[in-house]
Amino acid sequence: MATQAAQPEPSRIDDRPLHGKLRWAWASKQLCHLAHGAGHLLAWPAGVALVVLPLDWLIDLPGPVRSVLLAGLCALGLWQAYVRGWRRLCRYHPRRVGLDVERQYPDLNSLLVSYVDFTDAPPQPGTSQQLKDHVRQQAVETSRPLNFGRIAPVRHLRPGLAAVAVVLAAYVALSVWQPQLMWAFARRMVTPLSTASYPTNTTVVMVTRDVLVPEGGELTLAARSEGVRPDTGVLRVRGEGRDWEELEVRPDADGRFEYHFREVYQGFEYAFELGDDRSDRYEVRVVSAPRVVDATVRVTPPDYTNTEPEDRLSLTLNVPEQSTIRWTLTLDKPVADPQVLLEAGTPTRIAMTCSADGRTVTAEAAARASCAYRFLWADRRHKDFHYEGPKHYLQVLVDHGPAVRIAYPAQNEKATLAKTLTVTYDARDDYGIHAATLIYHRNDGAAVREPLDLDGDQSNTHLSRTFERKLTDLIDGLKEGDTVRYHIEVCDAYPASSGPHRALSKPRRVQILSSKEYLAHIQRRRRELIGQLRPVYRQERVASEKVRGMTASAGHAAAPARPGEPSDD
Repeated sequence: MATQAAQPEPSRIDDRPLHGKLRWAWASKQLCHLAHGAGHLLAWPAGVALVVLPLDWLIDLPGPVRSVLLAGLCALGLWQAYVRGWRRLCRYHPRRVGLDVERQYPDLNSLLVSYVDFTDAPPQPGTSQQLKDHVRQQAVETSRPLNFGRIAPVRHLRPGLAAVAVVLAAYVALSVWQPQLMWAFARRMVTPLSTASYPTNTTVVMVTRDVLVPEGGELTLAARSEGVRPDTGVLRVRGEGRDWEELEVRPDADGRFEYHFREVYQGFEYAFELGDDRSDRYEVRVVSAPRVVDATVRVTPPDYTNTEPEDRLSLTLNVPEQSTIRWTLTLDKPVADPQVLLEAGTPTRIAMTCSADGRTVTAEAAARASCAYRFLWADRRHKDFHYEGPKHYLQVLVDHGPAVRIAYPAQNEKATLAKTLTVTYDARDDYGIHAATLIYHRNDGAAVREPLDLDGDQSNTHLSRTFERKLTDLIDGLKEGDTVRYHIEVCDAYPASSGPHRALSKPRRVQILSSKEYLAHIQRRRRELIGQLRPVYRQERVASEKVRGMTASAGHAAAPARPGEPSDD
């Protein structure tokens, strides 16, 4: 049986310097790529920031915009560093480094690549170890005088380093020329949400900042200046969904720039511009006034009116005098210290009762005089904010006194002792006649009052009654030659301290005559009436004759037509 010849052991060759040079060449190349990327990482953001500097200085970019710019500059630097240098970074591989070195030294004729291949490959049958050792030894000796560092792209660093140098020189020059400006710019860009501002000849010092104001309330915005004081300033305001509006402000004796708003109903942003400085933006927020979402007014008329209580939904009221009014209001937000302000003569405040949640308020008052009124309250959360509701009106319907007239007899009368006094009277009142009285005087004697029966109809606002009584039954001792003068008096149920309203009719008079005198009076009266009727009778006869003549003329005009002639019919 044949035996296989043993492989000779590889000779020991000291190739550590060559391995060290290969690794050093790789490290130099990677370092160049790192430096190249780092240069662009610094140059691009810093250069673009120089363009942003005047923009930020002129228009005062807000913090969120500066945050976006800072993120964009960082992203730009990282992208340029990757594209121009860092994407070429790679792990150490001796064969790849050998190829890079042989590109610099073509005379090696793949000697380094063969060396790396023979070194890394394990011994295999059928290969000459002596040949491998010879190649390795030749590679070590040949590469000893060579500079492997030539594979590092040092020349590629020059543009990046030049850009960094230019940008650095620009920053140094600006920092020497305007150190405060550059320091402010650095703070504003590194910490975008800071309130750092650029140095100016005038410094705006805010007196008011973010403000809360009640709806419809007054507002004064103020700032003062330090350094160079300008003659005028500008207050810039912008409401929601609107453009900026500029308002001129002037300093007072104390150097304060103020602008006064009489009424504020909507929130807005504002900023002061004084000289070459501009304040930060601040906000005015309006706390809305409580609004009535439901209102019920219960009107309870006085008892004497015989009217039932009534619930009304309108806050403009017409109510009977001395009615009791009870307001119940539901609001859209909690309130404190609610009141009713009655603006009648001397203004009167009536405290309202407030529910536990502050959304329902009630008040009660007596209607004594017509007036305007409004509701007052404070915001429960912001108790310093007081509000006045819109003006409403209370019309008090004054209880007018009754009216009465004697419908019959229409005039004074003359009669005998057998006369039956018949009086028909009409009376009116807002809420009904409470009582009626016949008042009469015999000659010039004292008045005598005779109550009249209303049949329990005191609630009727329009009353018509007839009173009949024989004169001798009404007045004791009446005789011929006496004169009786009488009135009808009515009153309502008005509950005043001085008593109810009263009304007195016009007087009527009855003169008592003897039978002979009464007959003579009737004859005279008959002749007077005939005298009054005679002219009327004459006028009637004349009119009758005219009508008769007009009828006769019309009869001739309408005579029948002859035979053969057309008829109008």
